[in-house]
Amino acid sequence: MFVSWLAKLPFTLVVEAPTIADIRRWPRHRPFWLILIVVAVAVGTTWAIHRESASRQPADTTAMRVETTPVGARILVDGQMRGLTPANIPMSAGKHVVRLQMAGFAEAAYGVTPSAGGSDAIAARLWKAQPQVASLHPTVPGTTIANAQFLRDGRVALTLSLPTGSQQVWLVDSTGHSRQAGAGQLAQRIAISADASSIATATASDSSGIASRPTTVQVAPAGRSAAGKTVYTMDPRVGDDITDLAWAPDGSHLLVAVRTHAGPGSETRLFWVNTSDASATQLVQFPGDVVAGSEDWLADSSAMALLIHTQAAVALCVLQLPGGALHYLADTASNSTSAAPFAPLTWSPDGAQVLYEGAPPSSSLALGWFASKPSVPLLISNLDGSGSRKVAGPGAEFPVWRPDQSLVGFAKADSGKPIPLISISPPNAGEKLAEVPLPTNSQLRARWDLMHDQALVGATDGGGFNPPTYWWVRFGPEAAA
Repeated sequence: MFVSWLAKLPFTLVVEAPTIADIRRWPRHRPFWLILIVVAVAVGTTWAIHRESASRQPADTTAMRVETTPVGARILVDGQMRGLTPANIPMSAGKHVVRLQMAGFAEAAYGVTPSAGGSDAIAARLWKAQPQVASLHPTVPGTTIANAQFLRDGRVALTLSLPTGSQQVWLVDSTGHSRQAGAGQLAQRIAISADASSIATATASDSSGIASRPTTVQVAPAGRSAAGKTVYTMDPRVGDDITDLAWAPDGSHLLVAVRTHAGPGSETRLFWVNTSDASATQLVQFPGDVVAGSEDWLADSSAMALLIHTQAAVALCVLQLPGGALHYLADTASNSTSAAPFAPLTWSPDGAQVLYEGAPPSSSLALGWFASKPSVPLLISNLDGSGSRKVAGPGAEFPVWRPDQSLVGFAKADSGKPIPLISISPPNAGEKLAEVPLPTNSQLRARWDLMHDQALVGATDGGGFNPPTYWWVRFGPEAAA
C-alpha cells in the first residue's frame, strides 16, 4: 500500500549514500561539531544516570518475598496494591505496613522494616473469618469429658471419666469418627502420647481392684492389645497415690504427679520417668495439687506449663526439664475446679519467652458472681518469669503467639453475639479477625494447635457447677465452610 501510494507522487525521490568527499567536508562545518557535542553529552548523561541508579539499587531497596496459605491473597504495601501472593515485592528501606487480604479470610497485617540490600520474607497462614465449630460430646453414654488435647496429626484425644472414677481415651478425627485407644483397659489415670502410639495407665498394684489408689504406671502400645510394661511403681502401704500422667512430646518420657497425704495438707511430687529403662527422677515438691491434664509442652520437651491448685488459688507455673526448676508466674482468673484444664499461656515461636494472663484484680475475686468481668493483663516474660512486661493494646483471653510473631486472643463478647477473635499486636491491634459462635455467658478456656490452625475451647457456666462443654474450632483453609 505504501509503495503504491508513493508511485502516485508528482515527483521522484532519489536517495544516494554520501561520498567519501562529502564525509571529509563535514568537519569543516560548525553545525557538525555542535551536533556531535549534543549527542556525546546526551549519551554520557544517560550512562551516568544508569550507572548511579544501578549502584544505588541494592542499598535503597530489597526484594521481600510474600507468601500465604492459601495462595492468591492481595498484597497491599502502605495501602497500595502490589500484586497477589506468592510474589517478590521490591520495597524501599524504612517502615512499611503490609496487608494481606482474601475474601472469606481474616486480614493479616505486618509492620516491616526491610533491611537495606537484604532479603526479607513474610509467610502467613490466613485464618477463616468464620471458622468451623464442632461440639465435642462423650463417646460413651454416662461419661463426662475430663480433658481434650490435640495429637500431632491434628486429631483430638478425649479423656472420658466413668462414674466409677476410671478413665478411657478416645480418638476423634475431623469427620467426627471416633474410636477407643488401647485395648479397652480401665485405669484411674490414663494418657496417650502425642503420636498416638503409646498409652500410659496408672492403676492399683495390689489385688483390691480398680477402686484402690493408683500406685503403678504401665506403658503399652495404643493400637493393639499387649501386655503393659511397668515403668514406675511405689509401695501401696505408704499412702501416696498417682494423680496425673503426661507424655512429653519426645514420646520417651512421662511426667508423673504423686500426691502425699502426710501432715495437715497434701503435697505433690513430680517425677521424670524414662520409659525406656524405667528410671525415675524426682523433680520438685510443692504444697497443692496438679490440675490433671493442664500440661502444655514446648515441642522439644525442654519445658512445660501447668496449673497447680492451692488452697488460695490456681497458680500458673512453668517447669523446666530435665532439671526440674519450677517457676511461679501468676494466679489465674478462675479458681473453679470444674473449668477446662487449659493453661492460659502460649510459647514464643523460638521457645525463649511466654505470653500469659497475669493475676486478675484482687477485688474481682472477692465479689464473685456480682463483679463485672475483670480486665486481665497480658504479660510477656522469660521462661523463669524474669523480664516480665505488660503487653500494650487491647486485653484478650487465652492468647496465642503465632509463628509469624503476631499475637491474637479472644475478646469479651456482647451477650448473645459470637465471641470475637482479635489481634493483640500492631499494626492492627484491636481489629476483629474472626467470630466464633460460642456461648457468651460462659467462662472460656482454650488450647491451641498452631500447626493445624485450630483450637479446643472449654466453656463452663458462671457458677462452675457443671462440667465444661468442649468445642473444636478450626480456622485453617482446609476446614469445611
